[in-house]
Amino acid sequence: MEAVIKPPSGSLPGRVSPSQLPKGYVNARRTASPISPPRFPPSVAILALIVLLAACSTPRDEEMFHIINGTQDTVTVQWKRNENPFATLPPGEGSDMGISAERCSHPPADDTLIARSASGKSYSYGPPICYGETWKIGD
Repeated sequence: MEAVIKPPSGSLPGRVSPSQLPKGYVNARRTASPISPPRFPPSVAILALIVLLAACSTPRDEEMFHIINGTQDTVTVQWKRNENPFATLPPGEGSDMGISAERCSHPPADDTLIARSASGKSYSYGPPICYGETWKIGD
């Protein structure tokens, strides 16, 4: 037969005084250590993990390929093999790209960047396209 523990009237539901507990009852929430470690909600732990991974995966400056618009026109930058521009740069503005070391040592044949200005001029760079280098469009 199972013992039913009823809280005294006027107490909070689910709360029982120690005298109402059956003999031999062990509180599973107690720990052997008088100081328990802090508990964080799962959302805080997930957010901390995301921030840590983002900080570790951000390429350093020397692992980036830099593009600077040195023209007097706004330019769009795209890969030769792709019709869609990945960057639009006003005069004097720039963009950075993470580039792998393999791309520099074994570049694909069509590994060329193309910049097109609003006035119709076209500029190209590569291959190879290596990290740590800067392409100043217009030079």
